[in-house]
Amino acid sequence: MTLSGTVVHRFSPSSVEQLDRVRYWLGFDRLCVVVEEGAPWSLVYLTADGGALTTAGPHITLDAARFSAWLDLARVDHRGRLRRSPSFAEAQAAVAGIPLSLPSADPVHAPRAPATGANTPPRSHLDSPCDGCAAPCCDHIVVPLTRPSGRAALDAVSSLLETPGLSVGVSDDGAWALTAETRCTHFDADTRRCGVYGQPERPGFCRTYSPWACEFRKLFSGDPTSHFLSLTSRQFEAVRDIIPLSRGGSALGWPSRSDCSEHLAKNDLP
Repeated sequence: MTLSGTVVHRFSPSSVEQLDRVRYWLGFDRLCVVVEEGAPWSLVYLTADGGALTTAGPHITLDAARFSAWLDLARVDHRGRLRRSPSFAEAQAAVAGIPLSLPSADPVHAPRAPATGANTPPRSHLDSPCDGCAAPCCDHIVVPLTRPSGRAALDAVSSLLETPGLSVGVSDDGAWALTAETRCTHFDADTRRCGVYGQPERPGFCRTYSPWACEFRKLFSGDPTSHFLSLTSRQFEAVRDIIPLSRGGSALGWPSRSDCSEHLAKNDLP
């Protein structure tokens, strides 16, 4: 099967926490994981009209069911560290009989209007922070992005952002990340709640995420107190103007989140 999509993150899982994050990602539409022999894993954002994904050699495409089969062969120690990964041949054999069920690669879901009171704090300590929220945590994922080191890397980010549904972000501490619009397959759009809340199927990432310190809500509601600034393709191109480069194209410094915000405001690109 030929995949059409964009690689948004490369990683090499080494702990239970990272494996749980893979399980979390594979619960979303438009996401799958590609495992190449002797190479880092790739998180792929599927697109209906993008270019075909190319790999250097043999590979395995993992959806949620196939990843579960891979996990059955993995071994971790008492500290949660991955001690044994199945070989490529073992993984191929394990998933061979499992039909690949790729999540939807349809166009990005139209943004939902926030529910009433989505940006207001709970009325009391007894209220859930999720009450009245539009649930952006179920409509987006955020993955780490290595801060571009120069012109070539900045060009690569610009190319990434040509994919509808992707945006890049800069945090107060200088970290960069990529955000992708998608939707958790467990999300109940009618109740705006998790359909597997309290059940074993719910990923550990979701179980341990604190709704009282939720950055998703701040970021995707435009809350100015968010520690993260999300940039569309057009906004990113404007921010590139204030990244100083050497004659050889290396980055000489990086604008802060506030620098980016001020520059965008001056250029009417809030």
